[in-house]
Amino acid sequence: MLTRAFDVAEGIAWPERWPGRALVNDFSRAWHGREAELVSDDAARQLVVDGRRTGDPAHAPLYAGEAVGMVRAERSATDVVRELTADAETALRAVPGLLG
Repeated sequence: MLTRAFDVAEGIAWPERWPGRALVNDFSRAWHGREAELVSDDAARQLVVDGRRTGDPAHAPLYAGEAVGMVRAERSATDVVRELTADAETALRAVPGLLG
């Protein structure tokens, strides 16, 4: 989920235009889209602080990274490595004299 809820809960002054991509959990389900309300809910904000401290996956953010938003299909690791290898070989062969 692309959300600002965790930043707001922790009082992080991160620009609004760059939300974080995190795995969906209880906290993000409850507060995503309600960030303006979250600002003044100290008890809810404390859930994230405590969740980070204790490692509680229901409340602590687990950021997934921006690249995960580009995933469009499930593929085996074998297929991914084969494609990467083939693409690398093609790129290397395009450099004259590099692979002989």
